[in-house]
Amino acid sequence: MNTTLIGNRTEGFVLSALMAAGYNVLIPFGGGLRYDLAIDTADGIKRVQCKTARVRPGAGAIYFPTMSWRRDSKEPVKYRGHVDFFGVYCQQSGKCYLVPISDVKDREATLRLEKPKNGQSSGVRWAADYEISSASSSVGGTSR
Repeated sequence: MNTTLIGNRTEGFVLSALMAAGYNVLIPFGGGLRYDLAIDTADGIKRVQCKTARVRPGAGAIYFPTMSWRRDSKEPVKYRGHVDFFGVYCQQSGKCYLVPISDVKDREATLRLEKPKNGQSSGVRWAADYEISSASSSVGGTSR
């Protein structure tokens, strides 16, 4: 598994989805930043960290990490205070999502594709609410 290739593909899909939705997307020069893209919104420049999501088998949900592990450190890299959104691509759903960091915890996030089997509705993050779509005027809690 080539994690660089997977990350590049995710970043490309998120970039394309944001542009198709009408966002002005900025690409930072060089590497080493905690964000991959930035979007120019009515509320200012917002930093976006791209993450690859996977469908959790049997759960009716996708999940993605909200922190990273560096090869040279035993401590995880947390994004709170360094990014505003996660730009998420899930190959299995074929969709991209823009998720405010304020909506998720520091380890992992889940977006529901189907109703929970236990019938819970309170506190559920529905994937459709965060989907980046060219038909929407507001995505993931921010206006363009």
